[in-house]
Amino acid sequence: SIKTSPSGQKSTSDCVKSPQIYIYELKSGISDKELLGCLESLRVSLTSNPVSWVENFGTEGLPLLLYILKRLQESPSLEKNNFKNQHEIIRCLKAFMNNKVGE
Repeated sequence: SIKTSPSGQKSTSDCVKSPQIYIYELKSGISDKELLGCLESLRVSLTSNPVSWVENFGTEGLPLLLYILKRLQESPSLEKNNFKNQHEIIRCLKAFMNNKVGE
């Protein structure tokens, strides 16, 4: 949620989730439907945040994304959300690679 400072100005910095919050959400065993929203938000963060944020996420977050992708691929579920989540993880991986130092 957007917080309002005492002067009444909306602070966007309060809206930025830390890499640790995403990692916590991804580890928490959220439903496939909730996972999609988390992944979409993560992709935007990976695209728009500075390289330092991306590197902070990458240490633990990158193996976690790959683990979730593997789990979804091995799942017998043919639900639409399963495929949407796999696609969104791949989009997150692309955003991660495009935002690395020297790329």
